[in-house]
Amino acid sequence: MSEYIRTNNVSDEALDIVTSNIESNSLIPEDPTRNDIIQHIRQQWHVFRNHRTTLDYADLLTDAQRGYMGEYTDTKLHAISQQGGSNVFARITTIKCRAASAVLSDLYLGGEQPWTIQPTPVPAVPVEIKEDIGKLIQAEAGTSEIMGEPVTPDRVQMRAEELMSAAIIAAKEQAHEAAAEAQAAMEDILVEGGYYKAMQQFLVDLPVFPLAIIKGPYVEMERQVEWVLPKPGSNKAPKTKLKTKPMVKWRRVSPFDVFFDPAATSLAESDIIERRFLKRVDLVKMRGTPGADDNAINAALEDYQHGHFEYWDDTDSDRDDNEGHEHRPTNEAKRIMCLEYHGHLRGEWLLDYKIPDSFVSDPNEEYMVSAWVVGEHLIKLVVDGAIGTRHPYYGESFEPMPDRVYGTSLVQLLADVQDVANACMRSLVNNMSISSGPMYYVNEERLSSTTDPDNVHPWKRWRFLSDPSGDMSKPIEFFQPASNAGELLNVYQAMTQQADEVSAIPRYVTGSGSMAGAAGTASGLAMLMGNTSKILQNVARQIDRNVVTPNIERLYRLLLLTDSGVALRGDEKVVVSGVSVAMSREQDRMRQLEFLQMTNNPVDMQLMGVEGRASLLRELSKNIGMDHTKVIPDSETIKQRQQAQQQQAQQQAVMQGAAQAQGGQAPTPRSQGEKGSVSEGMQQMSQVSR
Repeated sequence: MSEYIRTNNVSDEALDIVTSNIESNSLIPEDPTRNDIIQHIRQQWHVFRNHRTTLDYADLLTDAQRGYMGEYTDTKLHAISQQGGSNVFARITTIKCRAASAVLSDLYLGGEQPWTIQPTPVPAVPVEIKEDIGKLIQAEAGTSEIMGEPVTPDRVQMRAEELMSAAIIAAKEQAHEAAAEAQAAMEDILVEGGYYKAMQQFLVDLPVFPLAIIKGPYVEMERQVEWVLPKPGSNKAPKTKLKTKPMVKWRRVSPFDVFFDPAATSLAESDIIERRFLKRVDLVKMRGTPGADDNAINAALEDYQHGHFEYWDDTDSDRDDNEGHEHRPTNEAKRIMCLEYHGHLRGEWLLDYKIPDSFVSDPNEEYMVSAWVVGEHLIKLVVDGAIGTRHPYYGESFEPMPDRVYGTSLVQLLADVQDVANACMRSLVNNMSISSGPMYYVNEERLSSTTDPDNVHPWKRWRFLSDPSGDMSKPIEFFQPASNAGELLNVYQAMTQQADEVSAIPRYVTGSGSMAGAAGTASGLAMLMGNTSKILQNVARQIDRNVVTPNIERLYRLLLLTDSGVALRGDEKVVVSGVSVAMSREQDRMRQLEFLQMTNNPVDMQLMGVEGRASLLRELSKNIGMDHTKVIPDSETIKQRQQAQQQQAQQQAVMQGAAQAQGGQAPTPRSQGEKGSVSEGMQQMSQVSR
């Protein structure tokens, strides 16, 4: 396996294949007064930003954050405070989002790999193998003629077909081995590149936001510490060396920072601008990489020594509050804002920036590029057409909407139910507070000056003055406010049931709720779980189709272009089976439960034996997430128990035989540890026989 696969290290030669290496590492156009690319990107940034503001898309994102975190908006909180009382938040939405993320994480990040590399069913036999077959047939024919055996065309044809069939079988075996090797290599790259960490964060975003986004695979420079060992026999200590290497990476991208084309109907077809907040070291690491302009990077570092920031609105401030960040316009962290553009640019603009003809040949063509703009500086420009015709951003929604980039999140689906549940919960807390004890009213005109009406405690003595007018009414009256807790709880429980219906994620998915009715039995619960999973299976199908499949295919193409150590033919197929794995797992669980019930009879138990039943229970306990080692004993323990039972049965048989011979009752069998348990019986038998 090559160095690229073992260390996820992209060589400079391989990097030049998939990125445009700008001559002299400078992006100075032939006409320095022209900055068409910078103007175009900044104009697109303005258009994309205004479009998102018109859609109130950022408000949807901040409301989704608050809904998941269990917080009210400032407007709602102000209205609640005016009425007084509790501001408790019933976190139904949070529970449903966590349940959805947990089920999907188990599917994509569990023990089974949800994708495979499958070779072509009929691999082509290499030309050199065909030539070797022809030479072998000629040699065999010559040997046969020397030995006087006739060589007929039919015999030659039969031998050729036999050898070709064997070659095809060998080619299939080799193709399967190569596919397995490539799959292992790709899995290694995914782990080292942070794919699974990014996927975990993506699955958390999916039920919360209208659009969850993951980026990759892309090449990024990363600083690594390498050890420099001294020569053998030297007394010098090992030293470390800081080296910057290109790495294949994945990361989760916040939907707040992705801006898309107003006319786009999907994220895949849209040009993308990602707003990034970089540290100075990020720009320093970019120097010297293919497509980077060192002069522009140095100019940006000089111009923005105290950071750079542009454009901010109220939703961005709300986002910073929700995420616990500083308000970025203050920029005490001195971050430098960068616009990372992934879209199409004119060939004539690219040719002005000395892009090699091997990447840009037609000035009238539109080329897919990655361009980084900091202020008025174009710090990096890369042509991406070698890997694919689209950007490396992949997104999905919990409930997608046709002809729209983003869809509907689970937080949005539950918004009305959550509001009613919150109102019930607030009223319940307020009512419980009011009705928790008696209330009273007092005539302060008749109250003694030594009595404090605000201090109430058991056995308190109330002192009153007589009324000169002869009023005989009570100076103080106690009463008990009515409690509406039962009615409010019924409404709240109805809302939780409605949340089950709307989200299609019942409470028993998270292990809570009563198991009444069909859910009270194992088969009934499995059936309900199967019906529930259909909604999440549909979500998983969307993730398979729009996120995992194109992502793995992009990595596959990257391997084909950059690595010669993996024996890929180019005709392999990436098969993502996330939904298939889930359905197969559910079907296997159902069949095992049915098989367990069907074989629970004396005849089948005799056929299976204790070992067979234990093996079935172990497999079933694994599938339902139980630790079978704590429930089902191992084979050795079962054998010991069986041997003990057999010895006890033999002992009892001996005792019964001795008792029948003596005409008495069988003595009580003693345990193995008791003295003379078996020997006494044998002695009695011998005495009777004599």
